[in-house]
Amino acid sequence: MRYYETMMILKSSLDHEGTEGVITNFKGLIQKLGGKVIDEERWGRRKLAYPIKHQESGIYAILYFTGEGDLVKELDRVMKITDEVTRYRIVKRDDLLKKSLMRGE
Repeated sequence: MRYYETMMILKSSLDHEGTEGVITNFKGLIQKLGGKVIDEERWGRRKLAYPIKHQESGIYAILYFTGEGDLVKELDRVMKITDEVTRYRIVKRDDLLKKSLMRGE
């Protein structure tokens, strides 16, 4: 089992319910594929450094989760085809694994 982090920038036109729906769908997909969501952060609406797809701002969210390589491949595929996602990045977080081992999880 590996630890991962994904940061998403969602379309700024989403309202609160739309944002919650997209994030809930991704959390459900992670769990459906055998992963476990450990934590999440919501940074809210922020101005982008440069316009992306004619947008000046986006809604930032981060999910921390565990899983295997197949989960990451499927999550990547679904994020690519989700219209509400402007940008995203999935990275392996070995430092989270070391912290959990030190806590005895």
